[in-house]
Amino acid sequence: MKFALFFLAFSVLVLSFGCNRTVKYKTVNHYSVFDVEVPENFEEIVLPNSIASFQLGNRYDDFYLTISSEGVEELMLLGIDYDLGIYSDVCLQVTNEMISSPVIVEEDKKVELQNDIDKKSYSITGFDEHLSRHVFYYLSFLKSNSKYYSVITWCADSYKSKHIETMKHIHSSFKEK
Repeated sequence: MKFALFFLAFSVLVLSFGCNRTVKYKTVNHYSVFDVEVPENFEEIVLPNSIASFQLGNRYDDFYLTISSEGVEELMLLGIDYDLGIYSDVCLQVTNEMISSPVIVEEDKKVELQNDIDKKSYSITGFDEHLSRHVFYYLSFLKSNSKYYSVITWCADSYKSKHIETMKHIHSSFKEK
């Protein structure tokens, strides 16, 4: 009898570790410019070294999101007329300057269409000089008719497997208004 109870308790414990954690999402509207779905435990935070107007995260989970934008027309007035591939390359160069020995993976070799705007996504792993630790970033660059968006999620590299699917969900939920 004791063995049966022990076996049942052990089985439940093993199965509970094997189950994926369920993430509940909420939709956040940013000044009627865009909507994005984020985990319910995300809250507004101020991140050091970030100038993004949209900053959310959860310090307990060590998981963060920033979204910034630039007007296509404003950049054209400065003589900058990028397609999404060139814009992504320029943004990645800036990110690479903060990271030692970055490993960059282009998630899709072509520009994909998401919610009527072009999108390119990348993952980067490396040592972040500003944060003084190994970090995993998931980045998406989007271009609509009027704006470029940079959607960046990150966590400690050791939490990558815990957060990667949630990161992808956040990025795929982005919708310009």
